[in-house]
This record gives sequence, structure tokens and C-alpha cells, in this order.
Amino acid sequence: MIRLASLLAISLWLAGCNGGSPALIDDPVFTPEVAQEFAVDTVHSSTMFKILHAGTAEFFGSFGKMSGTLRFAPRDLENSSVRVVIETASVDTNNPDRDAHVREVFEVEKYPQAIFEASNFRSMGGNSYRVDGTMTFHGVTQPLQVEAELVGSSNTDRFGPKLGFTARFVIDRVAFQVGPEWADSVLGTKVEVAIGIEANLQK
Repeated sequence: MIRLASLLAISLWLAGCNGGSPALIDDPVFTPEVAQEFAVDTVHSSTMFKILHAGTAEFFGSFGKMSGTLRFAPRDLENSSVRVVIETASVDTNNPDRDAHVREVFEVEKYPQAIFEASNFRSMGGNSYRVDGTMTFHGVTQPLQVEAELVGSSNTDRFGPKLGFTARFVIDRVAFQVGPEWADSVLGTKVEVAIGIEANLQK
């Protein structure tokens, strides 16, 4: 079942929610001049996707397992980088039979992970960034450009220093050899992906 948090995030996506918080250059989580290492919080991060089905309606799904690392500082983009790993077998379309079919299409035993890696961060003003890297999925590696927003950061006794990003990008499933025999009228070729990352500062 798609979790309530995922449904809420999808609702915000549909609503076009793109509000940002103030620039975080002086936030105590950061040493602004030097990129620091963060680990993706696997419990509080999520990956969702949507695709056009039968030329009629947008269909939503999610992946339940992801991990990764982030090296980041607002004033040290030259040394900032990211690596996100999504477990393809964790795909969730809210239907067990369909999930099993999608896993077959993804060939999850042969290709268990989808990996995005990048070390090219560009500031687009405020808390917005453009990140250029590569996506490896289903045995294929393609260049990928990601629009990312630094959503916020915190430093509490319970959780320690954290930061959060929302990233959005579009991939072509045919370019990754996913159902190349299916016409666009059956299943859209463009897949929109949204990732919410909460990451913990590593010491």
C-alpha cells in the first residue's frame, strides 16, 4: 500500500506546491564554505513517480527503499556531490499483481538498483539548484538533469543536524529499455519522478 506520507506528497505535487524557505546560507547546520557529508535518512525519504496510462490518466507509484549520500555546502558547490540508490524491487503501485509484473519488467533480480550520481551543482538562485549527473537503471546509463530545492534544515537533540531536498526529473522509459515494445498510447514514454530526501550530517 502506498503510505499516507506518499499520498500527501503526491497531493502537493499535483497542487504544484513549490514554495521555498529562506536561503539557508547562515543556518547552523552548515559550514557554508566547506561541503559536508550527509547520509540519506532511509526512514524519512521517499521516491514517487507518475506516468500516463492508455493516453487517459496519470498513474502514480512509489519505491519504498532508497539510500545514499550527499556532500553539500551552499558556498562550496564545486565539491558538492550526491549518490542516490533506489531498490527497484521496492516498487509499489498499490496492487500486488501489478507490482509483480512491474518487477518482471524491471528485471529486478538482474538489475536490483537504480542509481543517480552527480557532482555538478549549479545555483539557480535562492534555494534552487540544477544538478547534472547520470542515471543507471535497467542496465543502461544516461545523462540526467535534476531540478533540486533545498527545502530546510534543522539541528535538534533528538535527530541532530539534518537537511532536506526535493528533487524532480523526467526520464524516458524507452531510453532505459523498459517496455520498448509498448506504444506511447498504451503507456507514456515519459516518467516524472519526485524524490524527497532527508539527510543526516555524518561526524
